[in-house]
Amino acid sequence: METKIIPISEVKSLLEQGLKISVKTTESRFVPIKRYVEKGFLDTYKITLTNGRTIKTSAPHRCFASTGWVETRHLQPQRTSLLCEDGLYSVVVSVEAIGKCPIVDIEVDDPDHCYFGNGILNHNTGKSAVAAGIMANAQKKGLRVALLDSEGTSTPQFMSHFGVDPSKVVRLQLQTIEDVFRSIEFICKKKIEEGGADWLIVWDSVASTPSKEELEADIEKSSIALMARALSKG
Repeated sequence: METKIIPISEVKSLLEQGLKISVKTTESRFVPIKRYVEKGFLDTYKITLTNGRTIKTSAPHRCFASTGWVETRHLQPQRTSLLCEDGLYSVVVSVEAIGKCPIVDIEVDDPDHCYFGNGILNHNTGKSAVAAGIMANAQKKGLRVALLDSEGTSTPQFMSHFGVDPSKVVRLQLQTIEDVFRSIEFICKKKIEEGGADWLIVWDSVASTPSKEELEADIEKSSIALMARALSKG
């Protein structure tokens, strides 16, 4: 098997040519790419590590840290360490906002759903892709679709890739768990009052939506307990 480094921007063209591409994952294994996904223009951040490696990602993109999977927006410079291809953890030097950039992602055919990109262990696209597929099927069956989006990654371009008609999706960008519950309650009440087609409500995603307390508090202070308490009130 020939191995070489290629930019992620070239993956789409190679796949369209019918070529099979595999990427390196943990334990020095190579796993095939199942899907190349263009997510559109998203708020983008440049992560720089002490070993000199860098990567540009969206806020909810996850990399593997010494504490487990961590979203870019939760990385703490000088405190968080990310797993690199050499098997060592390297400390995050900076997380720099660089504006809106075209973001692409890949899905790999592996139960661990991860791969090394720019020498850093990344989690592949997954939750949003599954959600988009469900929304597309719901629209085909005549259901109305509401997307409660806390990640901000389900752009019209991204949804269209999976067969969703974005113009027929009620998309609400919400900040907290409490906002999500209020929106679900409102949609259910409207359905009861007005009737009509059933609704599919998609929450993307539970894991990335903070409680109101968590949003206002220091993220280090029992954030898991705060989220659990907010969810129990739903």
